[in-house]
Amino acid sequence: MIYDTIVIGGGIAGLQAAIQLSRSLHKVLVIDKKSGRSILARKYRNILGYPEGVSGVELRIQGEKMAKRFGATFIQDEATFCEQNQEHIFCVTTREHKETFMAKTLLIATGITDPLPDIPGLVECLGESIYICPDCDGYEVYKKRTVVIGSVKQALQMAQELKYYTQDIMVINHSLTSLDKDDQIKAKEWGESYRDDEIVSIEQQNGYLSSIALRSGEEIAVERGFWLLLEHM
Repeated sequence: MIYDTIVIGGGIAGLQAAIQLSRSLHKVLVIDKKSGRSILARKYRNILGYPEGVSGVELRIQGEKMAKRFGATFIQDEATFCEQNQEHIFCVTTREHKETFMAKTLLIATGITDPLPDIPGLVECLGESIYICPDCDGYEVYKKRTVVIGSVKQALQMAQELKYYTQDIMVINHSLTSLDKDDQIKAKEWGESYRDDEIVSIEQQNGYLSSIALRSGEEIAVERGFWLLLEHM
């Protein structure tokens, strides 16, 4: 069978594309390995129609149901190779299926899979009280005790942006990145609200952050956090 379109990735973007293409009477196959940032997001609070928030998992479940209703086909697998044959048909190989999937067009919607450090409590808080994008979730830290964790340059920059919402911010150079002269000046400006230290555990209750423990032994009480998910962390 030759599909009109193969969509690689079944996150929010891939699902929206599958819905629209299927509604346009195209034969659509979605190849999705059931991972990505939306799987981790416990609650999106800035999406139209969900004033109380909605999890990424729920959005994906509903999106897949809707796409299937219009005729889209789904397989859970990982696309590993793609090439065009002499007829300019895309031929996609997956990790688990022996057959090759073919389509006239290909849409890549693989999104982002974050390299999460193995820190107790982190996954439970993601999307509930620890966030990634200040544009999406800056409002959630309004007038709250907030920690910004990550590589020093990016963390200092994000912390400065978040001052729009709260003045009560702690910056932690979790990756222990070396500070250049400019970083040293900026870090010094934060004074007691800056640490060069690693997070070893996160205390939380039902996804809501209460404190973080540093390798030095210090514990810091916080209400909200932003985590810069960088590969070298």
